[in-house]
Amino acid sequence: MTGDSGDGATLGDFKSRVFGVGPQVGYKFNASDTTDGYINLKGYYEFGAKNRAEGWNLWLTLAFSAAAQK
Repeated sequence: MTGDSGDGATLGDFKSRVFGVGPQVGYKFNASDTTDGYINLKGYYEFGAKNRAEGWNLWLTLAFSAAAQK
């Protein structure tokens, strides 16, 4: 990959890197006869960062979609 370039990169190319590790769990469920739901929880610790923050991240995702045709 290459760094930023073009007119908007007034500070030069900005490259970063980070390593992360942590658990994730998800569950699919029927919200109704016509709708499926999915909930996901993931948390990870970022370390070994260069040009970005380190620390914990926690994400909770809730999504709904049309159920599959039977």
